[in-house]
Amino acid sequence: MYRGLKLACPACQAELVLSPASLTAHRCDTCGGSWLGPEATVHLMQGIGDAQDTELGQVTREASARAHVATEANAAGRACPVCEAALTPISFGSVLVDSCVAHGTFFDRFEVDQVLEVCRKYRDAKAHEGKPSVSDIADTAASIAVGSANVATQGAWSIVTSLFLAIFSTSESERERQRDEDIYYGRR
Repeated sequence: MYRGLKLACPACQAELVLSPASLTAHRCDTCGGSWLGPEATVHLMQGIGDAQDTELGQVTREASARAHVATEANAAGRACPVCEAALTPISFGSVLVDSCVAHGTFFDRFEVDQVLEVCRKYRDAKAHEGKPSVSDIADTAASIAVGSANVATQGAWSIVTSLFLAIFSTSESERERQRDEDIYYGRR
């Protein structure tokens, strides 16, 4: 998607390195952050645990291992490396990431693995309750976005982002948030 573009890290402004992953993923070898394109972000949020999740996790672990500068997680004033619009914070359970509805999501050091775990546990918990899983909702959103030739990229990503915001932040009761946090921290 952004192959060939020089992108600056939203956290430290160092040049992002394009990974050889099958989904669009850039890493920052300076601060350990990762910029994932919309497709990679949606796939990550599904928490499937497949080869692509493993690949994305490896990209971010490589960046974390090379990092030599500490940055403040989710600091205000971060901008999209593609369009330079302000990034919007999105909460996935107890993990806060920075997103541009049109171009992707920035994950601070170690956040990709944390989001993978939260999404996987959330999906598993919902499956036991007989409710749709995160994967089901993401697949539906992707089908809507991909299936409509008239939907612009920003509109499609906005639909997906809105669905995940509804799942993980505004529509959850405090009890559900506590349950997700308990699952993530192994208290359940």
